[in-house]
Amino acid sequence: MVRVVRDEPDLLIASRMEFLTPLDRFGHSRHVYGRVHQAVSGVYLLVAPRLGAGDPVFAAGWARNDYWAVQVWGFNGKGYRNECDPLEAPADAPSLASLGWPHPLSYAETLAHAKTLSGKPVMVSADYRLTDGAFTSHEIHAAPRVKFHYDDPDPEPTDTVVAIELGLGGDRWEQHLAKIRAINRENAKRAQGVRERAARNA
Repeated sequence: MVRVVRDEPDLLIASRMEFLTPLDRFGHSRHVYGRVHQAVSGVYLLVAPRLGAGDPVFAAGWARNDYWAVQVWGFNGKGYRNECDPLEAPADAPSLASLGWPHPLSYAETLAHAKTLSGKPVMVSADYRLTDGAFTSHEIHAAPRVKFHYDDPDPEPTDTVVAIELGLGGDRWEQHLAKIRAINRENAKRAQGVRERAARNA
């Protein structure tokens, strides 16, 4: 059951769905490019077809327009094409004030709040595509599975967000995370065994 608060942004409603919920459970959506689909009010749904049937959704996001949705999330590992109009009328960024985030999400205030929440250094990065070296976005990894994207490699303090990504959670996410941790432990054991054999044979 998804909890809905009156006047709550559509992004927050979508983000409370279970990890890997089939795409059609989010209502009507249109395919934009690659793994990106758009639902209502600037909400974009990111699908992971290899993780199940029915185009299961692993994250919900907001983007300024289709161009920025494709710019940030559209690379599919095989290629990249962004034929969307960067000057398309922007959708208003949703307020995440109910989660304690500033509104609007200016770069300086968002980064400062992320540091306050974590109590430790917050990862920020300017991301570039390996295929052609093109800039994609400057990210603030604000909290576990929460990312804010900005449109400049070196944002000004007052620059506002162009995309927000909220990973879906719930029991299926915890199960998926447990599998990943088990695989990582197994890989670490194998690597340790290889190192030990190499040391014995040296």
